[in-house]
Amino acid sequence: MRIPDRWMDNKYARFTWSVLSLRNTSLHVDDPFIPFFEYKIGPYKPDYLLYFQSEPLIFQYKLEIFAKMAEYMGYELILFIEHHYNAFHDKEAFIKFLREEAVSNLKWRKRVCWLPWARLYNFRDRMEAIVHWTTETAKQLREEKAQTPQQAYDKTDVIADIVAEQVGALVQSYMGKIAVYNQLHLKKLIQLLIALQYVERPGKKGQKLFRSFTDTDMTAILRQFEPYGDKKPNTIQKEIADERLQFKPNDPLIERLQKALDEFFFY
Repeated sequence: MRIPDRWMDNKYARFTWSVLSLRNTSLHVDDPFIPFFEYKIGPYKPDYLLYFQSEPLIFQYKLEIFAKMAEYMGYELILFIEHHYNAFHDKEAFIKFLREEAVSNLKWRKRVCWLPWARLYNFRDRMEAIVHWTTETAKQLREEKAQTPQQAYDKTDVIADIVAEQVGALVQSYMGKIAVYNQLHLKKLIQLLIALQYVERPGKKGQKLFRSFTDTDMTAILRQFEPYGDKKPNTIQKEIADERLQFKPNDPLIERLQKALDEFFFY
């Protein structure tokens, strides 16, 4: 049951709905959500993406994430999760989201375990596997960060600034001189490079085009263009991160571009 917004204007009514357990997540069905798992609008395909006939509501999106997992077991389930984990830019946020949703689902199952359909599809085994994966992945992420503490980053930045200043002229001589007529097209160029990172053979276990293609590599490419030649790498990488946020895989234009690139390289 969704409570009309005008009823929520009254603070006494809001308290009443809370007491009656009617003030719940249905109030936020139209809220925007962060696409931790990649999705597309269109007919279903047997790959790792989520598919919807139209833009999903938040509860439909979350429901489909775990419904999709019913197609996988064991190592296949881990491959499905890691496909989306590797594609999402904020690893810590992805882990937190998936863990909290899995724990919430386990608590829900415990409350309704007497229902026959609550025991189907190895639901509990999948949720426990997800919680285990998030725990181990978070631990690995912490260990990687511990190997490169912030102080080391700060010292590296200072050294990099000194070196850049002293050998700037020498480095400049090796930088490219590629120029575009319209500077606005440089943002499109970054999005094209991002699209190339996602190129893979269509199918359930699509082979990616690049074994390795990081934002550091992309920075090196962009420094061959005049506007980026004298910029620091961390400045360019920030621009890449900003454009990645604007990169919408379900945008019709991006979808056509991604499909064309996939077909160009794998057909």
